[in-house]
Amino acid sequence: MCEKPIAETIEDAEEMVAACNESGSILIVNHTRRFDRFLGAWRKSICEEGIVGEFQQIWGGYAIGLQHMGTHLIDFMMFLLGNVKSVMGVFNHKAHTAIPGDTCVDGILEFENDTHGAIQSVNVKNYSLFEIRLLGAKMDVFIRDMGLTVEHVPAEPSQRFSGFTELNIAHRGSAHRPETGESQFGAFVDHVVAVLNGTEFPTSTGEDALGVLKVLSALKKSAQNEGAKTIV
Repeated sequence: MCEKPIAETIEDAEEMVAACNESGSILIVNHTRRFDRFLGAWRKSICEEGIVGEFQQIWGGYAIGLQHMGTHLIDFMMFLLGNVKSVMGVFNHKAHTAIPGDTCVDGILEFENDTHGAIQSVNVKNYSLFEIRLLGAKMDVFIRDMGLTVEHVPAEPSQRFSGFTELNIAHRGSAHRPETGESQFGAFVDHVVAVLNGTEFPTSTGEDALGVLKVLSALKKSAQNEGAKTIV
C-alpha cells in the first residue's frame, strides 16, 4: 500500500512496479476516489452503461498543488476516460500551494480516445477544490463538493429554439454521497483486504499510478517550455 503520488520520479516508479511484478506482489496506490463506492457507481453508469453518451469534453479544478490534489484530479479523469497521450501546461503563479516545493499548473490534456480535457488550479488560501465536469452527447455530469455531490443535466430538445438541443437545467438532478461513517482511508483498506481475499480486482495499480505520474511530469515539463505540446 503506497501513498500518492507513487514516487518523485518516473524512474523510481518504474523500479517499484517492476520489483512488485518480479516478486508477485500486489501494489495498490491510495488514489482515494477510486475506492469511493458512491463515485464508483457513477463511474459504472458513465463508462459501462453510457448514460452520458459519447464523451465530448472534460474539465477539472483543483487546489493545494499539482502533486497533491492535482494527482487525485488527473487520476480520476484517467479513471473515467483512459490514458493521456499529450499535454500542454502553464504555471499558475497566482495559485499558492500547501506543500513546500509543489506547484500549480493549468493545462490541456489530449486523451488516447481523442477527448480533450482541461485542468485549472485555484489558490488554496482562498479555498480548496476538487471538481470534474464531464460533457457527453446525452448529459452533463458535474462532480463537485470535493467529490461528495454529483449533479447531472440531460440534453433535450430546446423549448426556445426550434431544431436545437440544450442542456435542460429544469431537469437537473443531484445525488449526494450517503453518510455511512466510512472514511476514504477505511475504504482503501477494505479494498486491499478484498483484493487479498480474491473478491475484488485492484482498482488503483502501480501501473495506473505510474501513468498519472507521467502526466504530472509532462505538465511540468510543458510549463517549463512555455506551454509546448509534450508527449506523455
